[in-house]
Amino acid sequence: MTQSDPDAAIGSEFVKELESMLVTKLAGRIAQVHLIESVDGLTLQGCCTTFHAKQLAQELLKQHGCSKSIANCLTVRYVGSHVPESHQ
Repeated sequence: MTQSDPDAAIGSEFVKELESMLVTKLAGRIAQVHLIESVDGLTLQGCCTTFHAKQLAQELLKQHGCSKSIANCLTVRYVGSHVPESHQ
């Protein structure tokens, strides 16, 4: 029997829990979330409304026990105009 490295494979169940957590915590700011596990770490894919939400998603993964490398490939898609009327 060999011991496995706990960081060697996160496990699909844990990845699904992380995806669910992101959708719940960032409701309305993130969509189409998908985490892809590889030998190198996790790739975070999907869409978000702001760069703040993109950064927050990555930080939430770290806080919830993801010790592997995270490639944040979220696409920022602004919804509506973010330019205040005084600047138009």
